Amino acid sequence: MDDTAFADDEIVAFTLNGIGKHNRISTAYDTGTGTIKDFRGQGIASLLLQKAVSMMKTDFIKILNIPTDDISLHHFLNNRNIPIIRAGA
Repeated sequence: MDDTAFADDEIVAFTLNGIGKHNRISTAYDTGTGTIKDFRGQGIASLLLQKAVSMMKTDFIKILNIPTDDISLHHFLNNRNIPIIRAGA
């Protein structure tokens, strides 16, 4: 479920995810998502996350475990009916 966005052969955004179990429930773990400063605010990370969410649903992932309290990320995922937990929860 990893993905990368490029511009002129340069990486401008990425998402890295692992899959495992949390309390016996299939869970995706967001281990990293980032966008180069000059490319932020263009929806690139949102597109990468949307693709990851689609893949999660195909793979019957029930929860996304994220290592942040980022309100916009929580809102993005909640609007796509992906239950989330924060790392360490």
